[in-house]
Amino acid sequence: MFDILLQLSFVFLVIMFVKNIMDMKKYNDKSELVILDKIEIDRDKRIMDPLLISYKFDTKDVYEFIKNNPLKHYCNGDVCLRLSDFDILDDVYIYKNDELYNDLNLKYISENIIEKFQNMYSFNSKYFCSLLKGNIDTKLEKNRNNISLLGCLHGDCILYLYNPKHKSMLKDDNIKKYGIKIEFKKDELLYIPSEWYYSIHNNGNSVLLHLQCDTYFTSLYNEYRD
Repeated sequence: MFDILLQLSFVFLVIMFVKNIMDMKKYNDKSELVILDKIEIDRDKRIMDPLLISYKFDTKDVYEFIKNNPLKHYCNGDVCLRLSDFDILDDVYIYKNDELYNDLNLKYISENIIEKFQNMYSFNSKYFCSLLKGNIDTKLEKNRNNISLLGCLHGDCILYLYNPKHKSMLKDDNIKKYGIKIEFKKDELLYIPSEWYYSIHNNGNSVLLHLQCDTYFTSLYNEYRD
């Protein structure tokens, strides 16, 4: 009897893993940007459209933090920058940095936001911050997570979102013609559906919050997939 239950449990888990992965990879090829004035979603229903949401971030002044901590440094790969470089250099690129996130003390805000998008299977939440200055274009990224959110804490930038249906065209020199252009401003939150691609163009100063989360059934797959 125990062996039968064990086998049934194993079959159930396999089915759940496959179903959740396949569901995550589905997308709506007719999606358009949906604009909301507050977070108002069905938590148990997968969101297949990008959402631009008005959200008031109650955060401390990042630029005051920079001023008060000039010797604090952050690394992107082999490149490390001190906060004092922010006033000296024309271009500053600190991208998806967990140490910066921790220093800005954004855990409560992050958990309060992402909780509204999670369900009973949500797992492995990760949070980061970006500090950008000058003419910066990030590499094209694919959302490999079940939940991916960007928040604009300070400043503004341009975001380009690409529906997965355009995947084969995204190697073109002029890929922006396939994208949804978003003027991303302070106190805005962007939900990026799974499988969608995005890039950021910065031409001033901006501070961004990155929130991502998987499920028990997709976390390992999302960690290693293309």
